[in-house]
Amino acid sequence: MFLNKYDVIERIKHESCNNSFDLVECRVKSETNYNVYIFSMVLKDQDELMEHWKEISSDIAIHFQGELDSDIEIWNIYILFLVQGNVDNDKRYLIEQNKFSSRKLVIENVESPIDKEKIDNIINDKLFNVNVESVVNISPPDESISFTLESMYGNLFKVIKDGGQEKPSVLFTKYLELLKNEL
Repeated sequence: MFLNKYDVIERIKHESCNNSFDLVECRVKSETNYNVYIFSMVLKDQDELMEHWKEISSDIAIHFQGELDSDIEIWNIYILFLVQGNVDNDKRYLIEQNKFSSRKLVIENVESPIDKEKIDNIINDKLFNVNVESVVNISPPDESISFTLESMYGNLFKVIKDGGQEKPSVLFTKYLELLKNEL
């Protein structure tokens, strides 16, 4: 399903001189006319996440994304930060809402051992498995829409019903008059 791209990591690591890329993996999911690039990094805790996320994201943008030619590939880069501990909501929000270069996801409380298969499963669950629930057996309401509208918005319904082909501005004025008379 995914092809590991060790050469991408080595190239980024070489060009950026960032040894943190020893902890990063790159996977590619081939689609018909383009590739989706998925970077993942396993981190032990929130502190390690905060130490590395921005630099990793920037290096991917500068040393990899900038070399892509296809717009669809440029905008289909994901970085998954797999954290073994908890992550505060504000820190998760800061990272995941950062729109620079790629879509970032923080996955917390990832249990050891974290092997290739587990990472592949997480990627599939978070990015590619779409679960759409359908609503079944919705029965129509017992009352008509006009009855519901009349009971909820009596004055407005009366103005519209009695107004016939009047312009909306005239109907609005009549509605305001009705409300004024009620007070």
